[in-house]
Formats: sequence, structure tokens, C-alpha cells
Amino acid sequence: MFLIILIITIVLSLIYRHRVFCLYLCPVGIFAWIAFSLLAIMVNYGYIISVFSDPLGLGWDLLGTADTHFKALIPDWIPVIQGIVLLAGLYQGGQPRLYGHQRFAS
Repeated sequence: MFLIILIITIVLSLIYRHRVFCLYLCPVGIFAWIAFSLLAIMVNYGYIISVFSDPLGLGWDLLGTADTHFKALIPDWIPVIQGIVLLAGLYQGGQPRLYGHQRFAS
């Protein structure tokens, strides 16, 4: 009987810890994904504009931007912007959360 109670206690504590860690890791993961996606958007910025003008590749020039040349959007600042986004995610993940009746602080 003692072994069953011990196993149930361990399982419940693992579930509880998982929920607590999820409160911290979800914002960090979301901001890391945003920083990763931001790189692709900033590098392919010029290509995206030209594709909007000719979406099917039939030679159309709907927006007048089909002849724009490829140029990355401020490529020297991409690592700095990614770092700022990641730091914002760490800050957001470290904020105290209200979880049930207890308050957890970083």
C-alpha cells in the first residue's frame, strides 16, 4: 500500500512540475520561433514583394513591383533584432504567474 501511495505522489508531483515549467518555457519557445521566422522574412523581403505582384508567375505586374530587385532588409541588424526578441521571450517567461492558489516567482 505504501508503494502505491509513493508512486501516485511521484506521478502527481511530476505532472505539477510539468505545468509549472510549461508556464516558463512556452513564452520562451514562442519568442524563439518568432526570432527564427523573423530571419526568413527579413532576408526574403524583396522576393515576397515581387511575388505579391505576380502571384501565379504568369508575368503579371499587379502592384507595379514585379521588377524590384532582391535586397535583404537591414541584414546587419538581424542578429541584434533576434537577440532582442529572445531576451523579450526570456523576460516574458520569467514573469511571475498565477497558478491555482499559489504564486510562482522566477
